[in-house]
Amino acid sequence: MKNDINTSNLEANKNIKTKKRMDWRIEFARIPAIIVVVVVHMQLDTGWIESNTMPQNFLLYVAMAVFMFASGFVQGLKDEFNKEGSISKKYSKYVKKRFIRLYSGYYLALGSVFLSRLFAYYIISRPFPCEFNAWTIFLDLTGTWGVFTQTGCGGIWPPGWFIGAIFIISLLYPFLRRLSSINKMYIYIIMIITVIARIIVAFTLYNPAYFFPLVWLTEFCLGMLIGDWSRRTGGPPEVNKSYQRGIIKLGRRVWPLYLCHIVPIVWMSMYADLWEFIVVFIICLPLTELYHRILNFITPRLVKKIL
Repeated sequence: MKNDINTSNLEANKNIKTKKRMDWRIEFARIPAIIVVVVVHMQLDTGWIESNTMPQNFLLYVAMAVFMFASGFVQGLKDEFNKEGSISKKYSKYVKKRFIRLYSGYYLALGSVFLSRLFAYYIISRPFPCEFNAWTIFLDLTGTWGVFTQTGCGGIWPPGWFIGAIFIISLLYPFLRRLSSINKMYIYIIMIITVIARIIVAFTLYNPAYFFPLVWLTEFCLGMLIGDWSRRTGGPPEVNKSYQRGIIKLGRRVWPLYLCHIVPIVWMSMYADLWEFIVVFIICLPLTELYHRILNFITPRLVKKIL
């Protein structure tokens, strides 16, 4: 009995070490991705590039692919939804938890960007990017611009489409994980179908298959499969602990930076000079830390209260 307990503890410790070991690697991938996102959004909002400009928007596409891969990878590190009946037992709680974690940040960003746009409208006459009516308000509150519109970008907070997309894919994740545990061939088929659909959309419409959530299933599924492999095998060798901690500390600010970066961008002038780009980056640093602390305070409490 004692040996069984010791074995169980060793396995648990191994899983914890594996997750910590892999955390820094996925955070490392997110850091340059968010820098690309911020820079391209600055250029889009100030008129330096159009929505179809290359290679900037190609870099934005790659950055979003990295985020989708990372989301799938993190889910793959967990041992869940692999057994028969696990979906019926855990699905409801899982969805509530994902909604709280994603949309607590979404509404924080939506509210703060709205206030920033409102002040900018009255102080420097910067117009809102869309009209306000019942439909656009619904799309903003649900983050579903990418589902119901071809332009995809949110009205008040354009990057908000990404959170709606992640949440919709999260709704499918338990089923994808269960299919993977039965036979990974199902996941490979889904990935192939998604790639084909993306190619068809890219060549038949002016939409590059960017905003609709399901076109990102390929990257998410690939991340999930590699994350699951890392969980089962222990992953690559460890590196210097202080290096890991530094990367993780920075990486955990990626999400808050994504949430806050439009707040100062709203105030940038058309065809802004380089100094405005530098100022916005500087302003984003304390804002990122503020959002990080707010989310660390409210999200666990919401999870505890609702679940």
